[in-house]
Amino acid sequence: MLDGASGRDRLDGDTEVLADHVCDLAGGDAFLGHTVQHGTRRRLLEGQAEETCRIDAVHRRPAARTVAREAGDALLTSDADDRDEAVVALTVDRRREPNGRGRLEKAAMELYRERGFDDTTVAEIAERAGLTERTFFRHFADKREILFAGGAELNELVVTTVASAPDAAPPLDASVAGIEAGGAMLQERRGRHFARQRQRIIDASPELRERELHKLAAMAAAVSRALRDRGVGEPGATILGEIAIAIFRISFARWVAESSGPDLTDLIRDALAELRALAAAEPLASARE
Repeated sequence: MLDGASGRDRLDGDTEVLADHVCDLAGGDAFLGHTVQHGTRRRLLEGQAEETCRIDAVHRRPAARTVAREAGDALLTSDADDRDEAVVALTVDRRREPNGRGRLEKAAMELYRERGFDDTTVAEIAERAGLTERTFFRHFADKREILFAGGAELNELVVTTVASAPDAAPPLDASVAGIEAGGAMLQERRGRHFARQRQRIIDASPELRERELHKLAAMAAAVSRALRDRGVGEPGATILGEIAIAIFRISFARWVAESSGPDLTDLIRDALAELRALAAAEPLASARE
């Protein structure tokens, strides 16, 4: 066994080297466990690893330094007669937590309601979820994406639905079919309860309201492009794209206004029927005569 003070001094100098070695073994996202064989300093620094647990890259050096320090402590307390044969198994068990994305979403929504979006940080969201900031950024680009995640997929579904509408479908019907498909996806994946909470958070933040408008504008442009690809000319394609998103926006607002009631897709169909009725109605001047 190494002498207490002298052993500590010798190991202190090796801790940083072993920490570097452990970082190399960690390999960023690898799952690993450390079985450090030692007794001689050389064997300590040439620790073996097997893939069993995680060291997050953002904390690689601190975690590795902990492994190195624990290895040194084990050496100092080892009662093995032959240091060359002593084996100390050290495990840093930081396995990926289950349902990390869902836990982050839940934590973020709680904090946004309690403190407001602007006063909530990514660190606080990760802490509330019991995860690391690095885990947060594996799932979301920033804290806004908790509320806007899936936007690209939604746009893709809308565009695909418009493009795949029957050739005989009128342009208005094709465009509304697209937003109806998008509405069905939102309703199925997020549900009314989440949508209501989300909308209250967005309404309270100028930054989020601006982003919401940007997302809707992007969807309108995507619908218009899909209509042009179907042969609809301008300005008709742009007009219909804007009309489709207006129907979606109004229907969505009605959907989240109440905790129960018609589905979002039903409200979209109702809005389209209302538009058709208005378009077919007599001019106001004629109605007054």
